[in-house]
Amino acid sequence: MKKLSLAFVCLVLVSCEKTIIREENPLAKNASGGSLQVFAFIATWPGYQDTTLYGDADVLVSTYSTVPLITINGIEPNNPYWCDFDYNDIVFQPGTACSLNVQVGDDHVSGIVHVPKKILLMEPANDAVVAGRDLVARWSDAHADQYDLYASYVYEDYNGRYVRRDTVLQNIRDTSATLTDFLPDQVLVRSWFYGYVEPMASNGPPLVPGTPGNLSGDGGGFMWAYYYTYGNYFNVEGSGSIQKDRLPREDLAYQCRQKHTAAIQRLLNSPDGQTVSLAD
Repeated sequence: MKKLSLAFVCLVLVSCEKTIIREENPLAKNASGGSLQVFAFIATWPGYQDTTLYGDADVLVSTYSTVPLITINGIEPNNPYWCDFDYNDIVFQPGTACSLNVQVGDDHVSGIVHVPKKILLMEPANDAVVAGRDLVARWSDAHADQYDLYASYVYEDYNGRYVRRDTVLQNIRDTSATLTDFLPDQVLVRSWFYGYVEPMASNGPPLVPGTPGNLSGDGGGFMWAYYYTYGNYFNVEGSGSIQKDRLPREDLAYQCRQKHTAAIQRLLNSPDGQTVSLAD
């Protein structure tokens, strides 16, 4: 299959960030006359300290000469805009099988992905005190293909400098992970501000080289479903005075969108080929 244009990748990032900045007539740049290619993102997450679920989905179509007919479980997008067909505030419940169908003229692409189950971070517990330099995280089974884990912390050292460190582990196939030597040496810390851990569950192709798409028909593409959750804060043992000042919640969703965009860019920059896959 032919590759998507770079303009389409820009739309992926723009769509996910909900920024109203778009290139003029991007469809003209996407019209390569090739096979129909689709990227779809479905996300579900809970409200902060309540049981309300929120959702969003985006279906991005590479090129079309007639307006696409797009449905997820029979539901049409409620906020279509050029290449980006947005399901604004529509919630696909955890565990739901989401069946995507995209029809453009005589061409049809389809696929199914399940929204992961709810995920709960069990270790570290909120406000737990962590000893040593290794950070161990453990979470509930969300019936997901893979998990991502985001961790970060901020402290003040004895020179009055504020030190921040963060990392993302991707494509975890278990419900636990250890960040070896991730935490600072206690002798460096004068004042601890916060540590934060947040897991995410996803179903769909992993972002590794050579991964084939999971959409098929008269074209192809990729479809992912995520369940995000709020994480836990933690403190470090023996780190001096503990500051309760906390920065706004870390956005693992943003981190993962950046990774997806980078992977798609690698796809577009790969040598011409007939297989839609995540390139080296």
